[in-house]
Amino acid sequence: MHIWDRLFKHKEETGEPTVRLGRYTDLYKDEEQYNAWDRALDAYDEGAYWDAIRHFMDYLRDASLENAKYWVEDQQLHFAFYQGSKLIQGKVSASHLRAEGRIAFSQDMNIGFLRRLIEHNFALKYSRFALDDENYISLIFDTALVDASPYKLYYALKEIAVHADKQDDLLIAEFNDLDAVNTGHTQALPREELDIKFEFFQREIHNALSYLESARINFMQYPAAMGYLLLALCYKLDYFLVPQGTLMEAFEKMHRLYFAKDDETLHHKVTALREEVQALQSIEQEEFNRQLYTTKSTFGITMPVNHSQIQEFIQSEFNNINWYLENQFPEIALAICDYLVGYCFFNYALPEPDRDLFRLYYRIREEAYFVHLGLPPRYVNKGQLDKKAIRKALEGIEAEHQARFPNLKLTTHDLNYQGQAWCARSFLAMVGAQDLTKLY
Repeated sequence: MHIWDRLFKHKEETGEPTVRLGRYTDLYKDEEQYNAWDRALDAYDEGAYWDAIRHFMDYLRDASLENAKYWVEDQQLHFAFYQGSKLIQGKVSASHLRAEGRIAFSQDMNIGFLRRLIEHNFALKYSRFALDDENYISLIFDTALVDASPYKLYYALKEIAVHADKQDDLLIAEFNDLDAVNTGHTQALPREELDIKFEFFQREIHNALSYLESARINFMQYPAAMGYLLLALCYKLDYFLVPQGTLMEAFEKMHRLYFAKDDETLHHKVTALREEVQALQSIEQEEFNRQLYTTKSTFGITMPVNHSQIQEFIQSEFNNINWYLENQFPEIALAICDYLVGYCFFNYALPEPDRDLFRLYYRIREEAYFVHLGLPPRYVNKGQLDKKAIRKALEGIEAEHQARFPNLKLTTHDLNYQGQAWCARSFLAMVGAQDLTKLY
């Protein structure tokens, strides 16, 4: 059983609720999927284009999600796959391939969204927005089969999928003339779970803003401290809530705002961040509920990185963590640790050991959240961190990945339990010290 299954057992095995966390990534494929990719390349080189596409779809198919399929009908090869709230469909003739993702139905020709789509077309490399005879707004990609290599298909279909999934919610939220389409595969979350998540959402925002109001630190003098606090909040909410639509876009806007390469001062950026967080407080629960639903995906939007990049990122912040600890600001030091983990999940597809270690980090940090969702308390006992349970979880992660990463050594005796900030710092130091050289 995978370490993540040990940490969060499936509902059918234990009666506990399944917990969905973080952004989907297509990085973690099994051996059969990689073999399918090789077969797709070989078939394409041999001119067996239909076979190449079949193998390519096998490469995309995630057996746990049932996210992709293909079939032959009317002497054409058809395929379909899901990306969030969108269904992408395609068909292949003897000479051409065409893929389409319907985004919305237009009741009227609004010049506003038509202009928006034309502007978006300039940013697309493989596909284009189009309006068909039935007034459906779609993203379309087509190509001659002789040009449809697996590499081109991957990037072209990913472009359609990612943009269609993002733009449908944003356009429908902005323009009243548009209606949602092809969303029958999405599933609403149970009301009880939505209530718990909304309470978590409101509480975390309230706690962060309250701390900014009452903290001893002078944020005019140390604006970066506010940045760490607010970005840590942004990434944490994105990870735990797995939002869609406008709420997901709100978190991405905060990220873009802070890291934009412009002439704005750091103080101006953190002030703008604070205003964005304050605006989140006004979201009504019914609107919040509409942004949280279960989906299937085929392409990830996070970028693969290697362990050395994670090491460098952790090391780059250690002087700041140490300074805030030494100057008696443990809340800021802890926020930097949360920021490091959250930033990685928000932006990266991590190596498997780093992924599992950072998942464990959040599981420990937010024990109460999981208890509210129905999981038993595991790492906090009577208000104190449970050293034995943490050591056992780390040993499980080490055992899970030892075959592929023989130098993985999780030295639990190096963890510092004198406080949350010190424990978080020592945990990240342990992650950063690992040698994740692969055996194969």
